[in-house]
Amino acid sequence: MDAIAAVKAGAVDESVSRALTSVAESLVEAGAHTVIAGCTEIVLRLRADSVEVPLLDPAQLLAERVVRIAMPTAGYRKAM
Repeated sequence: MDAIAAVKAGAVDESVSRALTSVAESLVEAGAHTVIAGCTEIVLRLRADSVEVPLLDPAQLLAERVVRIAMPTAGYRKAM
């Protein structure tokens, strides 16, 4: 929780990234197949390539959904 609070407070040092990575790794070790960055700020300090499983960014998912709703006939395709 301290790492999340630090991210929300604007901390940018590597110790925050390491702490978030450690938490994500512990979730994977406990059997998680996906990590959801539940606070939109978490992805600012937790990189997807530092986690062995998919890291879901809620802001990205929301943005993609909004575009699909707003532009249903534009042929929007997910860029991932």
